[in-house]
Amino acid sequence: GVIFATDPAGVAALTALRAQLGSTVPIGASGGQYNAAAIAKLGDAAEGILLGAWFALDDWDVPGIKQYLSDLAEYTKGGESDDMGKNGYVAITLLNEAAKGTDVSRAALLASAAKITSFDAGGMMPKTDYSKPSTALGGTAPRLFNPYVTYAKISGGKVVSVDKEFHLLLK
Repeated sequence: GVIFATDPAGVAALTALRAQLGSTVPIGASGGQYNAAAIAKLGDAAEGILLGAWFALDDWDVPGIKQYLSDLAEYTKGGESDDMGKNGYVAITLLNEAAKGTDVSRAALLASAAKITSFDAGGMMPKTDYSKPSTALGGTAPRLFNPYVTYAKISGGKVVSVDKEFHLLLK
């Protein structure tokens, strides 16, 4: 198999090239690399691609996804749901929680976020403890990091869940 680790435009070009060459080598990629428009443009070339998504998929029955999809429909006039949109949505939710009772400065927000021991995004990701610096990717920076992934695939022109579970990817 091949894992695509490039920007969405590069992934789309490589996926199309794979199809043109008649290759059946399995592809793995990040959920943020394939949005609805890219999948539609690729058509059958996108079928069966395996994805690691950072957030619950639209077919999960959890409060955070329901609220996200409702807000997306209301505020974007039919915008498309994807992993990158969910990333921004969860980031704003976390920022809102960290900003409660503090001034809006980098130092104050990081200090406040470092006190969040059980961030709840309504099931869009597991409850996460941001009180300890992340050691993901070999560092100890005070980085807010989601170390979980869920598995998905492209089927019928849509991103669908494989198992509807979160898996700890990085410690």
